Amino acid sequence: MKTLNILLCMLCVRGLLEAEDGASREKADAAIKLFQSGKPKEGIEALSKLIDADPQDKLLYFIRAELRATQRDFKNAIPDYSAALKHGPEMVSLYQARGAANFRAGNIEASIEDFDKYLAANPTQAPYHWQRGISHYYAGRFKDGVAQFELHKTVNPNDVENSVFHFICNAPLVGVEKAQEAIIPIEDDTRVPMMKVLEMYAGKATPEDVLKKAQEGNPPAERLKNQLFYAHLYIGLYYEALGKKEETSKHVKLAATEYFLPHYMGDVARVHWEILQKRSRQDKGQSN
Repeated sequence: MKTLNILLCMLCVRGLLEAEDGASREKADAAIKLFQSGKPKEGIEALSKLIDADPQDKLLYFIRAELRATQRDFKNAIPDYSAALKHGPEMVSLYQARGAANFRAGNIEASIEDFDKYLAANPTQAPYHWQRGISHYYAGRFKDGVAQFELHKTVNPNDVENSVFHFICNAPLVGVEKAQEAIIPIEDDTRVPMMKVLEMYAGKATPEDVLKKAQEGNPPAERLKNQLFYAHLYIGLYYEALGKKEETSKHVKLAATEYFLPHYMGDVARVHWEILQKRSRQDKGQSN
């Protein structure tokens, strides 16, 4: 997916640090350096002490949120983003960061609320916001998801993932066959096995073809894992569109566990697997 056109968070931190007085900047810098030197726990503890001493400092909450998110502690990053926004309501770009953390923590509706607040203040970013479309899919807001992915194609026309999420949002609305007819065409997504994934969604290839393509040429281990992650994730989503629960669970689980990658799409797989597990427990509870 095309990255949002937003300043990287640590660049934001640097800019905020420059606006602070010397003592505050030096203290925050020291905590960040601990984190960067391979001592994340100590860096976060140092920031927590600074926050205890000055609980009104929006910058310190923001930095701690970013460090926690970097450590994949999304649950605890969220209240820090909230505290930064409380003390610095002008920092509207933090709605984007909190929205991403909310999704990755499994708070789907909260992520949409945050993304909407971010876009209300930054409307030119709407075409880039594929993350919002993904949240729409998991919230069951399929019409909104279709609209978001159709908008995203205007800035990212060769992304199979955009086409796939458009399809899986559209299929519950119009049926699989019509969704295939309306699939967003992609000419040149160079990532393996994405073009084969698109063929599968168009009904011109099988899941087995996708897995074969992902392993073609005996790629090195790291690349193979990356390619199998995307293969299993999108096979799982394909089976979900077809209503095949067992196959969906098998492939989403593989993407979320054996082939998991620690980035946003990796967390899409993980959140999806958690949702499937929750549904399975609920179904078992109802049958008892």
